[in-house]
Amino acid sequence: MRPSLAQINWITATKYRLHPELLKDGKRRSARRVARPRQVAMYLARMFTTRSSVEIGRFFNRDHTTCLHAIKRIASLMKVDPVLASHIEELAAALPPMVQKRQRTMQDDVERLWAGEVSWRVGPDKLPPARF
Repeated sequence: MRPSLAQINWITATKYRLHPELLKDGKRRSARRVARPRQVAMYLARMFTTRSSVEIGRFFNRDHTTCLHAIKRIASLMKVDPVLASHIEELAAALPPMVQKRQRTMQDDVERLWAGEVSWRVGPDKLPPARF
């Protein structure tokens, strides 16, 4: 189970001592104070959820290009700013733990094949259409 956008928003807002709705606010009245925490939240959302930049941007009432800029900006700032990097590590540790699925290996596939659970043959209904 992955953290939701709302959980990431709430954890980031509390870290920066902001109201969670302020990060989703579409107005520019407190842009300087809220911009960096919002960028951090977008970065965390991209790293820890399966949501696209369009969905993340829509959640924060921003365009998807703004979301992409935020992700790239935070990634580059983390390399030169150790304080920001430590904040993001703290936030990542505060997120609900993700359930790690065991990766499927080739050995698992072979065992399933020998057990008859799957077939190695491709039926005609699964072939791509011929191009002439």
